[in-house]
Amino acid sequence: MKQAYMERIGELVKDCPGSCKCHTQGVDNLCRARDVGLETYVECKEDKPFECNHSVFHGQTWYCSCHPRVFIAKVFGE
Repeated sequence: MKQAYMERIGELVKDCPGSCKCHTQGVDNLCRARDVGLETYVECKEDKPFECNHSVFHGQTWYCSCHPRVFIAKVFGE
């Protein structure tokens, strides 16, 4: 089952721009985020979320739309 998750993450990373942390830092070192029940966003827990291409500010909270990051937070609770 873990292999299926890793394959899915690999597919999602292919769709990210080259400047995304998925490519520059690797999937094992992605930013901190937590699932808050939204379908395509997770709450960004980074100190400087405004520096990320995937960050969106709404309602006093920063959210992340990076597909691999959202998938990992939803599946693994990270």
